[in-house]
Amino acid sequence: MCAKIYATSSAPRLARHGPRPRRRRHDAPGLGSAASGLQTSTEGDAAECGKQGAIAESLGTIESAYAAAKRTEQRASLLAQVVDIAQRISELQPVLYGSCPDDLGITALSARLKRVNAAINQAVETDRRRQEAEATPRQEKIEECAKWSAVATHLATIESAHAAAKSTEQQESLLAQIVDIEKRISELEPVLYGNCPDDLGIAALSGRLERVQAEIKQTVAMERRRQEAEAARRREEIDAARRGQEIIAATERRRQEISAKQWPETIKQAVLAQRVQIGMTTEQVTASWGRPQQVNETITSTTRHEQWVYPGSTYLDFTNGTLTTIQRSR
Repeated sequence: MCAKIYATSSAPRLARHGPRPRRRRHDAPGLGSAASGLQTSTEGDAAECGKQGAIAESLGTIESAYAAAKRTEQRASLLAQVVDIAQRISELQPVLYGSCPDDLGITALSARLKRVNAAINQAVETDRRRQEAEATPRQEKIEECAKWSAVATHLATIESAHAAAKSTEQQESLLAQIVDIEKRISELEPVLYGNCPDDLGIAALSGRLERVQAEIKQTVAMERRRQEAEAARRREEIDAARRGQEIIAATERRRQEISAKQWPETIKQAVLAQRVQIGMTTEQVTASWGRPQQVNETITSTTRHEQWVYPGSTYLDFTNGTLTTIQRSR
């Protein structure tokens, strides 16, 4: 974009779309000298636009030559022309806004020059690096490929060991080896593309390493979960066996306690079977069913009546301590 220039007091101020309408001579004293100055400025702008157009053409030529250049020497010669164009741009004079197309402005030309200069420099640097790589002694390339091959062989060994491993300890030992391989890969030096087989490249080796590492970690995690589940199952079996033994022991103690009572044999068998029957005492019912949820008591001058309430709407009626009635709601 061209820089904006405003006239001094010796020339009329210009608007965006051109000079203001001319006034008659008797309304604008001194207009002749101002008009002469404006004409001179316009002619200078036209000449300056020509210079800017010439620079734009030179830039276009350099851009085309850069796209077609195949050798470093060709690109390097273009850099000398870029320096010349930079000098020419620095010598340009600003013109009135709108006098030249925007793409011929000093700012636009400078930005364009900067882009092509950066592209050429990058291409030259890439060529230099490639030439340096090609100049590396072949023996060094062979030695580096041998390092890559050794890492690949170690990886193959781990992959086979992973497939054959039967225990978590074996899998975890492979993870330790993977850490060592990661370090070795990080120390590898890149070589020129094509000097080593593609499957020995750093990216290929890293990809293989990540896959086998993920598989081993997954296997270890699954084995740990299986072991944890197995341990939990065993604990449950032990707890169940312990509870069963406690139940058996408690049942045996209860049988012995009931057998020691001076009760009729039929009552003992009913209590052991956790049944109640008419004629039982409150002690025998408690031994058979346990304490009731609620006791409703009625006392008269001759009798003592109790109603024991059990879950399931079951009612046992006692008269003077002996079970006389069993009621069940259905």
